Amino acid sequence: MRIAVGVIVAACCTLVSLLQAGAAQAEKRVALVIGNGAYQRVSQLPNPGRDAAAVEALLRRAGFAVVEVRRDLTRVAMLGALRDFSEQVRDADIAVVFYAGHGMEMDGSNYLIPVDAALERDIDVKDEAVALERVAELIEPAKRLRLIILDACRDNPFTRSMRRSVGKRSIGRGLAQVEPSSDTLIGFAAKAGSTAEDGQGSNSPYTRALLKHLTTPGLDVQLALRRVRDEVLKSTKGKQEPFTYGSLGGAEIALVPGGAAGQPLAQMPPQSIVPAGAPVVSAAAREWQHLDKSSAVELNVFIERHGASAEAAYARARLKEVEEATRKAALTTPAPSARPQDRDSLADALAIRQLSRAEIAGLDCDALWYMRNTIYARNGYRFRTAKGRQAFGTSGTVDNPRLSTIEDYNVKAIQAAESGNGCPR
Repeated sequence: MRIAVGVIVAACCTLVSLLQAGAAQAEKRVALVIGNGAYQRVSQLPNPGRDAAAVEALLRRAGFAVVEVRRDLTRVAMLGALRDFSEQVRDADIAVVFYAGHGMEMDGSNYLIPVDAALERDIDVKDEAVALERVAELIEPAKRLRLIILDACRDNPFTRSMRRSVGKRSIGRGLAQVEPSSDTLIGFAAKAGSTAEDGQGSNSPYTRALLKHLTTPGLDVQLALRRVRDEVLKSTKGKQEPFTYGSLGGAEIALVPGGAAGQPLAQMPPQSIVPAGAPVVSAAAREWQHLDKSSAVELNVFIERHGASAEAAYARARLKEVEEATRKAALTTPAPSARPQDRDSLADALAIRQLSRAEIAGLDCDALWYMRNTIYARNGYRFRTAKGRQAFGTSGTVDNPRLSTIEDYNVKAIQAAESGNGCPR
């Protein structure tokens, strides 16, 4: 009789789990990811593009039905991306917006700053930036959860030169406290009135913590964001404290359903539902089976999440292989007629790693010219020669592009090699 009761209990628990999983899978989860780093009027930020790529990979792997990604948006493009995304939100259960880049607060309202903003005067803010309220308004139709994550509390360089038209106008450090509508959470990389770090690694401290905790299966999103807070406080030695504004109802909501990570022990299925002797597959092993092992971004995210697992050792070894292949690809310059995505891959490689003299030494003048101008093209340079227009098109609008530290180093190294080879300029 005890055996029969145990079997019945196990079967009921299994049925409940299947029904819960089916209901969760029926939910429509959508996300918009924006990374603004190539600012035209102030120093560029190196990490937002990489942060956006990492969060994109995280959400795609988490099974989101829609993940729209945009990088280095002007104000017009940013408003267009939000408007397009609002169409996806109309019938969604969960909507997520992630933004990395510059943001600011003025008179108690928060704004996200597009890459073409000049903000010479305080009265320009409403015309040249995008109000956070507008973002919240466009995702309002989502039924269960609206989540806005802002890695945008960096020290704002625009305020240093901005002219004030009204002496009493308030322009604060970081972002201002918000009171979102019900079932809406807004996560700041740093609490209101303080600033966040862009970070020295491949991602900001806030994004690194999000990659580790946000999509833990079964973990309530509010608890996940509290774990993110603790992680950032620890990694920055108390200098940066993320904060989440808003509240949800009594039911737990996980961005990724299933798993025991967010379940109390009393609610866990009994061990009897697992046949004796059956192998236990870890979360790391399951994720490793479906990982895109040719993607450096996905491998880095996996290592962040499962650094102590056995699979992480394989991930680190594979990451070295991918990075080496990327390095060789950067030195095998595509022809000027190459597809835009090939040029983008080369530009990204040249933006994140300094070239050595040995790597450049064997290249001819055409390859050196192409590599140097690929960096300029990535930053919106307006080509005026027929050769430049043929290779990179006519969409550039900037005469003096602002390069990152690594890009500037690589340009100077390439120019030195061109000079040594007697290449025409």
